[in-house]
Amino acid sequence: MAKLGYRAKNLLSIAKTLQSGFPDADDLSEMEPNEIRQQLMTLRGIGDYSADIIAPGMGFPIDVWSAKIFNILFFGKEPEFPRAEIPRIKKEAERRWGKWRGHAFVYILNDLPNISKRLGIDLTRF
Repeated sequence: MAKLGYRAKNLLSIAKTLQSGFPDADDLSEMEPNEIRQQLMTLRGIGDYSADIIAPGMGFPIDVWSAKIFNILFFGKEPEFPRAEIPRIKKEAERRWGKWRGHAFVYILNDLPNISKRLGIDLTRF
């Protein structure tokens, strides 16, 4: 069995929280997507990025790597400080694609070679 390393403490904490009264799937399904995200983010080790992936109506799960790509696509340049640009990029994704932003995220990252060719920019270099 593979070792979990630093994640082991998070997984153990999440398991204990789930046992002790965290909303179940039925309860979560009755909440608004933003409320679900907030609930998920109370779990140890679940931050903005993970919550965007896990929550129904997926958000825009951007990290430092993808921030470089989307900053180029949205604003025409590689960011000097990618982490600092994440809120701005998420806001732009919401403006452009609304509730479909998560699907756009997955599509773009899965089609990077073709998008790179069309734009003449190597977005796969990151």
